[in-house]
Amino acid sequence: MNDTAAGPLTGLKVLDLATLFAGPLAATMLGDFGADVIKVEHPRRPDPSRGHGPAKDGVGLWWKLLGRNKRTLTLDLSAPGGRDVLLRLAAESDVVVENFRPGTLERWGLGPRNCTRSTRAWCWPGSPASASSDRTRTAPASGRWPRR
Repeated sequence: MNDTAAGPLTGLKVLDLATLFAGPLAATMLGDFGADVIKVEHPRRPDPSRGHGPAKDGVGLWWKLLGRNKRTLTLDLSAPGGRDVLLRLAAESDVVVENFRPGTLERWGLGPRNCTRSTRAWCWPGSPASASSDRTRTAPASGRWPRR
């Protein structure tokens, strides 16, 4: 995170669970405007952008682009301890960005219905065709989004 730059989103807390480009880029842009972004990665399978494409000084250039202005931590979301930590982080976040296959977080008890009591927005970057019907029904535009 770049502590020297304040922006219009300073004070906004973002939880980035996404991988490979669309989601991480959306979270990066929020960080560019001052949001506090926490990137969550699997302990044994980090974000694929870390090793994608060319590297400089041992760090992938895609990761340098997508990982800027973020704090990172590792959590195994399929494990009970990882689930509990994520639920606490989501409760403190204003925005959650994720792009898991539809139903994955719900199977782990981590979907929007589990985490949105205090989270203002849940974001699924990518193609609208990839969103499950449940995601479409609970999107902010539907008017059924939980508000603070």
